[in-house]
Amino acid sequence: MKGPESNQFKRAARMTGLGVRLLGSNLGFALGNLFSSEEVKKTRRSAFQETNARRIRRELQDLRGPAMKLGQVLSMQSHFLDEKAIEELTALQMQAPPMHPTLMRIQFRAEFGRDPEQVFAKFDPEPFAAASLGQVHHATTKEGVKAVVKIQYPAVREIIETDFNTLSRAMLPARLTQFVPDSAIEELRRGILLECDYRNEARNIQRFGDAMKDIDYVRLPTVFPEMSGERVISMSFVEGKHVDAFLSEKPSQKLRDLAGRRLTELFCFQAYTMRLLHADPHAGNHLFQDDSIGMLDFGCVTELQPGVVQCIRDFSRAQWDENDEVYSSMLKVIRGPGVSPTDPGPRQTLNEMMKVYRCLYKQDGTPTDFGDPRVLREMANLYKTMIGSKFLSKGFLFYSRAEMGLYMMLHRLGARVSTYAIATHAMGLSR
Repeated sequence: MKGPESNQFKRAARMTGLGVRLLGSNLGFALGNLFSSEEVKKTRRSAFQETNARRIRRELQDLRGPAMKLGQVLSMQSHFLDEKAIEELTALQMQAPPMHPTLMRIQFRAEFGRDPEQVFAKFDPEPFAAASLGQVHHATTKEGVKAVVKIQYPAVREIIETDFNTLSRAMLPARLTQFVPDSAIEELRRGILLECDYRNEARNIQRFGDAMKDIDYVRLPTVFPEMSGERVISMSFVEGKHVDAFLSEKPSQKLRDLAGRRLTELFCFQAYTMRLLHADPHAGNHLFQDDSIGMLDFGCVTELQPGVVQCIRDFSRAQWDENDEVYSSMLKVIRGPGVSPTDPGPRQTLNEMMKVYRCLYKQDGTPTDFGDPRVLREMANLYKTMIGSKFLSKGFLFYSRAEMGLYMMLHRLGARVSTYAIATHAMGLSR
């Protein structure tokens, strides 16, 4: 048990080495397929993806930091990757080797000048979750309240700078980020640096708690300020099961639909009422019970500018297809300044996106079945369209990432959701 590798040369060598190994395996896979039947190719592709996902997961779990975050992004690409490959990468969302107990105590003492056992009535030195930037321990406050304590790994900021310098020149991005554009990598860097200050996360939890206090089915943690700081955050324990454990109990279709509807309502409430978006949408950040949904990990939150929200409203009403002024305004938000309205490329991309939107948001009022593989293909087409045309400005990027995370969760649940009714009501567009 140790902390993440912090030597910049060793980290760079390991990340580059992983890129080289993945490149070699891709070449071998391509050569092996030259004379294979389609059935054999399909079988080999599944085994190949699982093997590569296992290599990535093992290496990134140990490296943690931004490298592990990229693996988490890949774990949500169920529209591109095989189910077994997704299972391997999903482990990056909640599991990583913990740091040595001595390092954990050094971090805690540096924040409070005392050991955890002196601050809490009970403290479990063995973490129950360990992820990219820190690990989480069960505890009980001196008032008898069940708590969780997140303790950051040592030298995380230095590791972040090292990893992003490596990602800018190593082979690894070509293998890991084939579905993640350069702008996403830069926003990821900025977001991770913000996540390093747990005081920022504490403020985010307070803002979400205040805004969602009247939503009876959502469960959020409460921060204990006197037991929190820059590198340690303590908060109340939120009950619930992660999505795989929830699904393992074979919930009814009605219960899965209810969970899917609530996830969609929460997303729309954040985007169109709060204009404050939980922008780290992987499965590890939601907990399910029959009567509630818990939300976790508020380190990565973004504010949506009014122009972004208006752009989404205009897109959903297809006003850009009839009004040149609306279309020009949308282009500035989605693509950034300097894009010409006379360029046919963006309009073609918007038309392709609208076709997918009509499949995901059915205007006739019928629910969208996110368990249907055809819906998954439509989501894949949407993502390919946006990424392939470099369609996302930095201002629009986090919204699109969070939206895709929602769709992936709905797919995993196999939920049937009346998305159009929920979205139009939240945007104030209901007829």
